[in-house]
Parts: sequence; structure tokens; C-alpha cells
Amino acid sequence: MLEDLSVADKQLAAIARAILNNARLIIMDEPTSALTRKEVDKLFRVIKKLQADGSSILFISHKLDEVFEIADMFTVIRNGKIIVTEKAESIDNSSFIYYMTGRRIEEDFYRPETMDAAPASIFKVEKLCLENAFEDISFEVSAGEILGITGLLGSGRTELAKTLFGLFTADSGSIYVEGSKVEIKTPHDALLNKIAYVPEDRLTEGLFLTQPIGNNLVVSNIDSLLTNWKTLDAGKIKGSVARWISELSIKAKDGEDPAYSLSGGNQQKVVLGRWLGIEPKVLILNLPTLGVDIGSKFDIHTILRGLSSRGDIAIIIISDDIAEVHKNCSHILIIDRGRIKGDYANTDLDEHQLAALIMDERKEAENA
Repeated sequence: MLEDLSVADKQLAAIARAILNNARLIIMDEPTSALTRKEVDKLFRVIKKLQADGSSILFISHKLDEVFEIADMFTVIRNGKIIVTEKAESIDNSSFIYYMTGRRIEEDFYRPETMDAAPASIFKVEKLCLENAFEDISFEVSAGEILGITGLLGSGRTELAKTLFGLFTADSGSIYVEGSKVEIKTPHDALLNKIAYVPEDRLTEGLFLTQPIGNNLVVSNIDSLLTNWKTLDAGKIKGSVARWISELSIKAKDGEDPAYSLSGGNQQKVVLGRWLGIEPKVLILNLPTLGVDIGSKFDIHTILRGLSSRGDIAIIIISDDIAEVHKNCSHILIIDRGRIKGDYANTDLDEHQLAALIMDERKEAENA
């Protein structure tokens, strides 16, 4: 069933359907948003063959590296207006970002202040196993640290994320929060232990799209917004909604508009705000900037870095976006075929080396 497929598999199915129709003009709207680099390479080979056969491609994307790689011409649209139309070879990356966002963005290399000290452990996993998904997973996240977990599609990274939040129940292994062993068998167990999870698909897993923005922001933290009579406190709710709209720079006039009215980046900020409202000790983010523009991506990374710098929360970013993991995670695990195959500090290697290691692990497994 299509609904049982992952976001990436649904994306591949949609692309295949369009190609099979033998269209002379194919419009691809964010076709690579859930694809791994290996799958993107395959898609680009198909696109180039279609071009050679006389088809035209309208490739809509916010991923600048892909635009530079595949496009002959580009048009930048911002706030409903065309900003510039130019040959791809005539512009550099920083100018492209400026045209898209209207601001200069330079994302530096993250190195938490606590790395040189001996910060306390906030979240620890020992020999966690889930049949047909992953086995013998062990890691630790300390105060002030952002842990990155990366790997190709099918590596077991999403199953691991869902197990840590109780959507799947581990067959064996142990989980510790602030040194105390906890049982995580359901999402309710995770919430009781202040573990929050931002899922990979905000549209089907993260948001109530037809509900107001405000409802989405407070739904996970509703117990703290009650009166002494256990009824909803309208004043507290209004204050909480206003707080997160302000702190996360969500572009909405108030919390009354439906969630579907927001852009992808602002929707993602709503999902993030929903979980920050529970004041989590552990924040797990699965593909946190999937399908968002470069400006929102920078904003989300800045928010996560700020949270980490407080030193009282463990943050785990699970992503196949190499630049995202490398720039924002002080500690990186490579997972392949359900097992951890690499463990690095982000200072140990550059983005190209990290990408090569991920691919090498898969080749090594395929040749075994």
C-alpha cells in the first residue's frame, strides 16, 4: 500500500509515474526533498537523458547545490515576485542565497563551548536492538552536545528514532535519561521522561493541518495549561502561543490561521515549538529541515544551537543531509544496515570525507 511507504519511496514512485507518461514537459516540485544523495544522482542521470531525448524539465527546488548541478537557467521567486532570472553559471552560491532570502547568510561550523570540559551525560543508549531494523546500538549524548546520526535510506536510522520515542518497542537494550534507566514502550512513556520527537513528515505525522496554529503549538503541553478546575486556561494558552510564535519567528499574524496556510519552513517551526513546549530533556529530530527553504533552515539550525548551548538538553539530529549533520553536530554516528559503522567528532573530517564514508560503508556491506 502506498501509505505504508516511506516519504522517500513515495517521492520515487511519483517521479517514476511522471516519467512513464512520456511527457515533453515535466514539472518536478521538490523532487529530491526526501531522497538520499545516491538516489539524487540516479534521478539526475534520468533527467539528463530526458533532456537529450528532447524533453524539457521545470525543476523547482530550494536546494542550491542541486540547482547549480542540474539547471541551465534559473529563476528566483520570493514573496510571489520574480527576483532574478539568470544562467546558472553566472552566479555564485552566496548571491543565490541573498536573492532567495533577502539577507546574507553564513552558517559557520558548530563547536559547543562545553566540549573541552567534562559535561554530564543526559541521554544514553546501550545495546538497543529491534528485529529487522537495527542491533547493538549504543551511544551517549552529553550536555551541550548535538549528536548527528546519518546513513543511507534503509540504514535503520528512522526505525531507531521511532524506537527512542516509543513508536516501536525495542526487543532488548537500555535507555537512560540523566543517569536513570527508563522504559520507553510508548510515546506516552517518552513524554513522561521528557523525550520529544520531531518526525520526518510534518504533514502526516507532525501537524493537525486543518487546526489553528495555536492548537498545534500547545497540544503536546496541554496539561500545563489547565486551571485548578482542570479546564483549559485561555490566558495561559494565548500566552504560550504568542511566546512560540515570537521565539521561533513563525510568520503568522496570530495563532488562529490553520496550519496548512503556513509555508513549509514555518510549519516545521510549529512542530518544533509544539515539542519545545514540554521543556524536553531529550530532543530527537528526524530530517529537521526536510523541504524547507534556506532561510528557515538557517533559522532552525540557529534555534537548535541555542538550545544546546544552555547545557540542559540532549539534541539528536537524524539526517542524510551531509552539510546539516557536519556543520551542526559535534559528534556524528554513521549507521548502515542497522549497525553503527562509524563514530567521529565533526572536527575529524570534512563534508566530502563524511559523504565518502557513508557510501563506503554501504559498498563494504554489499560486497561482504
